Amino acid sequence: MGKISIVPFGIVPKISTLIIDSDLNLGSHVLRVNNVAVNTITELTDGQGVIIPSIHSDLIDDTIIGKGTVISEIATHTTGIAFLASNNERSSDLTEETNTGAGYTLIKTLTIPDGYMDGGSVNASWQARRTGSGASQTRIYVNGVAYGSEHKTYSATYETFYQVVKGLKSGDTVELWSDSYYKANVVYIRNYTLGADDHMVTKQLHTKW
Repeated sequence: MGKISIVPFGIVPKISTLIIDSDLNLGSHVLRVNNVAVNTITELTDGQGVIIPSIHSDLIDDTIIGKGTVISEIATHTTGIAFLASNNERSSDLTEETNTGAGYTLIKTLTIPDGYMDGGSVNASWQARRTGSGASQTRIYVNGVAYGSEHKTYSATYETFYQVVKGLKSGDTVELWSDSYYKANVVYIRNYTLGADDHMVTKQLHTKW
């Protein structure tokens, strides 16, 4: 018959694996993880013939977690890859585009790839010029929502503009929009890039034990 050995808390600083023998049936009982300091649980696997009805955690309001679930909710820290704004070009659309519309129009879109932690940042860079009179404008949008400042140009030759964009996550779209301001104006836009560096980081998830 399988068995579970209970070790007083504090004698063993870390337990990396809990193995339940294949002939152990927990019946109607539950495993509880309240008052246990858990750094991370990467996998919960049932042995052949093992019955685990439920797992409770007082750290997440006594929520019942189904068997075979990765219990990220009770981890205290998580490690992953973050992206932070830099001049290191990671994504680009270098082609020249024009816009003659009065009012902001979407011109270019770049998407944050999968696999990153939330809260990243990029350095957006692009070049713009205009023909006509008065100022024409460009601006960064994130997921269709205006972000940061308007960037005006009165120049008939290309000028370079920058915008640091924060609070990004995988799947977000970082977009470049333009407004010719006057219908007679033509805005020219090119060399749109996003710059960032990857960093391995550890974030604290919970402080309650």
